[in-house]
Amino acid sequence: MERKTSKLAVAFVVLLLCAAAITTASSQSKAIGRVKVSPPTDATPRPICDVAREARARNSPAAPGLEAQCRAAGGAIVTPIDKKTDASRSKVYNDLKKIDAGSDFTEIRCRGGSGLRFVVVDGRTNSSGGQTKYMTIYFQLAAQPAGDSGRDLQSGQCAFPERAVRQDEPNEIIQEIVAFGQLAQTLHGSPVDRSPTAAENFPDAQNIPQYLGDAKHYWSFFVRQNAPLPSGRFEASYGRYWKPFLNIKNVIRVPGAEDQLRRRVFSTVSLQPDNTIRVRVRYRREYGYRGDTSAFGYIGPTSCDAFSVFAALGSGRPPNPVRISTDSKMEDAGGYYVCSYLVSDLPLNQAITINTSMSSNRGLPTEVWKGGSNPQPPPGQERLIQNGIQNVTLTNSTPRAALVFEMVYAPIPSPPR
Repeated sequence: MERKTSKLAVAFVVLLLCAAAITTASSQSKAIGRVKVSPPTDATPRPICDVAREARARNSPAAPGLEAQCRAAGGAIVTPIDKKTDASRSKVYNDLKKIDAGSDFTEIRCRGGSGLRFVVVDGRTNSSGGQTKYMTIYFQLAAQPAGDSGRDLQSGQCAFPERAVRQDEPNEIIQEIVAFGQLAQTLHGSPVDRSPTAAENFPDAQNIPQYLGDAKHYWSFFVRQNAPLPSGRFEASYGRYWKPFLNIKNVIRVPGAEDQLRRRVFSTVSLQPDNTIRVRVRYRREYGYRGDTSAFGYIGPTSCDAFSVFAALGSGRPPNPVRISTDSKMEDAGGYYVCSYLVSDLPLNQAITINTSMSSNRGLPTEVWKGGSNPQPPPGQERLIQNGIQNVTLTNSTPRAALVFEMVYAPIPSPPR
């Protein structure tokens, strides 16, 4: 009987110990859930510009006030694209690339000067290994359209050619652009252009802000708004220098050119150096374009490498090569794509023959191009330059000239028998 009682006592003690353990475990589990983690002592407040960007992305009503605080602190309201993942950067880049015959990019013209403010941040490494930057331009709203003369643009102002930028539209433009536009010259040991007008031939994130620091300089950006009003900003596919149209005197004119194209053709002639000929090759926009990239990445639609321009003096080749330059950028003028070339260092009072043709690439005349509604010649036809030879004589009274050639689809000549 005593032995049985002892066993019962032991069992009772074990039961009490188990119950205590369960109670303790339960109590500890609940306690852990109530533990408060203290913030690290070295925590710092988030930058006001980061808070403002996030507020703008959420369309928060607090966004305008936060953006004002950011600007007052000397910051810039730009999306930190350089800190995004590679996938996010690629998406931004692809969005910037989407310009074709059906896109909604349009030209906006800006005048340089103190009213423009630039913010440049790191971009990405493109497929060619070149470094890019994301350049944001803050501008003032012009009261009038830019027009062809630019006379209503004050220093630091931007406007569309046909209308002013509305008050509810963005006053900032962002563009992905090559960090250094003369890498090829550096690699080949050629001189680097460091003049105040270097941006006209080698635009990059360094020289465009310098170029537009001068109120005598103008720039065209081809933009679209990247979010519904009142959010978003203007996103540029590309940009190039722009010269206002002035009254042209003593310039050889091109017979038969349409008014809109003529205005663009002669918008820069008066600002050409003496002893030069501006050659433009145009073709219908419906024919598309050959490509949109160069060694430095995306540059916008261009076919300028498809054309060959040659200058001859008198009856033959000049003793020294004639300098012919191009920036490889195409203009969109009145339903035409236009490539521009400048023939320089020409003599006066001597016959000059300008010969323009398709480049020597064998497949070029019939290959399929991009974009457009008719990007390939129909069977039996090819691309060629119509009336590809024109003669000019520069004189003291007409030291500059402008010529227009046109690429068309035409029947392929039959081989000689």
